[in-house]
Amino acid sequence: MTDARVVLITGAGFGIGRATAELLITHDYRVFGTSRDPKRHGEQAFPLLEMDVHSDESVSNCVQNVLAQAGRIDILVNNAGTGIAGAAEETQLSEAQTVFETNFFGTVRMTNAVLPTMRQQRVGKIITMSSAGGLAGIPFRALYAASKFAVEGYTESLRYEVRPFGISVSLVEPGPVRTPIADAVPHVSHEIAAYAASRRQFTETFNASMRQGMPPLRVARVIQRIIEQDAPSLRYPVGTQATMLALLRRVMPQGGFEMLMRRILGLEKQR
Repeated sequence: MTDARVVLITGAGFGIGRATAELLITHDYRVFGTSRDPKRHGEQAFPLLEMDVHSDESVSNCVQNVLAQAGRIDILVNNAGTGIAGAAEETQLSEAQTVFETNFFGTVRMTNAVLPTMRQQRVGKIITMSSAGGLAGIPFRALYAASKFAVEGYTESLRYEVRPFGISVSLVEPGPVRTPIADAVPHVSHEIAAYAASRRQFTETFNASMRQGMPPLRVARVIQRIIEQDAPSLRYPVGTQATMLALLRRVMPQGGFEMLMRRILGLEKQR
């Protein structure tokens, strides 16, 4: 174990984070996961440390804990995430701030906490979970998409800055994934009747897509591939939907792209 590369994965209690941790330990990585409530998830095959990405102190304590046990951190997987279901106008500022605090500022906190160690080591990989929602806007998930757009811009900028220190930075952009969190996304507290029909139609289409989504292990295997590459790329769309979305976003005019998306999302039925 002394020669094993050390991986720290946030949000590893279930879903993509857990699948990634379980996959990596079978390939002789030394894995530490995090969760706000480790006891909730029971015993794991890897250490599941208590940490809240909203807290500077909690993040710092967790990183220092890992360094005390392992002496180094070779790979950070920024996986912790959340969302909010509802129209942009329906979303209270406090609800929007919670999404950004987890998805964006949580990523920044974790990254800043491990970078001094990685710079000293002159090697490291930072892999951050984005989404197909980081490639194109999603109706009734505007604040989630906005947080992922922010993550995309931050990560692309960071990649230039840390490359001289031997640190690579990559984004993973999955399409629909079957995870428990998909059924637990909070809804806005204040709904506006004018959006009801469109919201209902989109929700039916979106939920059906999530139920038919790829297993978390498929995303975990992409993360493993990034870890094992000498020179990882910046972006890794995962799944047919994300791959096609990335392509169409680049080549289609905006009007045509919007028309296609409305049709796919079932919004053409609404007036």
